Amino acid sequence: MALNSTKYFLKLMRRLIVAVDNTAAPGINVVTNSGTDPSRVYSLALTGDTSDRTIFIYHHDGTTYNPIWTGTLPTNTGIAENIPAIDLIRENRLTGLEVDDKGNFFFDLPSGHSIRIRSTAAPTVSIFAMVLVRDFAA
Repeated sequence: MALNSTKYFLKLMRRLIVAVDNTAAPGINVVTNSGTDPSRVYSLALTGDTSDRTIFIYHHDGTTYNPIWTGTLPTNTGIAENIPAIDLIRENRLTGLEVDDKGNFFFDLPSGHSIRIRSTAAPTVSIFAMVLVRDFAA
């Protein structure tokens, strides 16, 4: 998804850390929203806990949950010294990513859209999604 021809200016750079809470209905947590203006997502890093966890990442357009990644976070991902967090964007694990003029992978999140995450684990799982987002304003 590319930005349209409207000129946008950098409004805000956000770093977010979101804990996965499977008690939330329907067990799908918002990782980041684009708001009224589009956003550019540069990083979506995941850390696990003390067991393997199946993770589902969705692009939500306001109506439909479109799956963009499903995978397993190995035990201790991002919390053990020798097992780094998994960054789905910087490691180019998502299909259709674009590349900016500095060689960084990213994807654009249109206005009103969000990235959501779900796990098959019990409600008290310690999985975190860390996001680096640039917000734009017209």
